[in-house]
Amino acid sequence: MNRHTRFAFTVALICGAAVPSYADNQALASGIYGASLGAGGSVAAERSAFGQNPAALRPRSLGLRLDFHRPYGIADVRVAEAGFHADLAHWGAAWDWRATEITDLYAEQGFQCAPAARFGPLDLGFAASAWRTEWPGSPSRWEFAQAWGFAWRPAARLKLGGFAAGLPWPGDRSRRDRILQAGMEAAGGDPETAAQILRLDFRRTGETPWRVLASLSLRPHPVIEATAGLAVPPFQASLGCRIAWGGAQLSQSLRYHRYLGRTWLSGIAYNRPLP
Repeated sequence: MNRHTRFAFTVALICGAAVPSYADNQALASGIYGASLGAGGSVAAERSAFGQNPAALRPRSLGLRLDFHRPYGIADVRVAEAGFHADLAHWGAAWDWRATEITDLYAEQGFQCAPAARFGPLDLGFAASAWRTEWPGSPSRWEFAQAWGFAWRPAARLKLGGFAAGLPWPGDRSRRDRILQAGMEAAGGDPETAAQILRLDFRRTGETPWRVLASLSLRPHPVIEATAGLAVPPFQASLGCRIAWGGAQLSQSLRYHRYLGRTWLSGIAYNRPLP
């Protein structure tokens, strides 16, 4: 598939598959999700990210992240994200921003606030989002949605979760592309020195078929984590790594789509523990 064909296909996906496109555009891409293809979104593998479980509490932490990618390597399409979170022992909140731009054709910005609270082994979260879309020659359009989710830790190294996103507000009859996702995360090894993390999710957007998302992360040393992911249908594969040092994190991932080709995703983050 050449560059122009991929560009046309990408535009069709964004503009035709979802109107407005904000729900479909919440494909998980930040941090570890770049290499997991979204596996772990049900249990909030990242604290701050669009399209994941809003029950993403990280007790006593403060963090900032920035992410960027060009879908399928097409220069005319750009996606950037930023997020910030502040959590105390039992409650906190995250704020996220995402911008998608197709040169001279389309622009979209999303804003999200996601508070969460912890009740023993159960985390509950809520997210309110607003999306602004712009087409040449047309006025800006705003869309609003909500999301709800939970994450439950029945054992020290096991987490189960699920969420629903893209839900309309009461009395709002406009179309929504609902996202449903549920799954689990199981970890092994010593979390202070080395760990293996298996994530398995089932995800559905709108009326499309359910997708299976799976990933395996290996941490041979506390400063480095490598992740590989698979998703079907359609077939996708990914590889990536994250390097952490003194609270700073650098992530780099490569995704392969059966029909559209490769996407490189880059991100930086900083997390600081609170007293």
